[in-house]
Amino acid sequence: MMCMMEIALHFSYAQAVVENANCIATRRCYGCEIDNPSQREHSCIMLSGEERLDYYGDEALESLDEEELLTQWRASVQTVYKDNVTVNKLLQTFLNKDWRETMMKTNSWKHKIIVTAHRLIKLEHRFC
Repeated sequence: MMCMMEIALHFSYAQAVVENANCIATRRCYGCEIDNPSQREHSCIMLSGEERLDYYGDEALESLDEEELLTQWRASVQTVYKDNVTVNKLLQTFLNKDWRETMMKTNSWKHKIIVTAHRLIKLEHRFC
């Protein structure tokens, strides 16, 4: 069960990175800033999702609202595993900030999140 919960958390982070990179791209778009009518002047439109991740992925991961992400993830896990004592203990482990800083915030982990975010974007193109 822990493996499935870790995978779900990993994908939650990756999806949040994709969404956050899109927001950063829009905030940094000079075309949006000056309200340019030409779409070609809008980097937020001209960059593909993968390019947004290349440019803004690290910043997107670092600037995530981790508490909000974990609150949403916890709610989704508790919806599936209602009143499960084992799940509640695992949730407490994942929600412990010291544990996350030690186990998850390594360069290797960050790289895996960005790679997974790229894969999510590729999958979105297949199904949309």
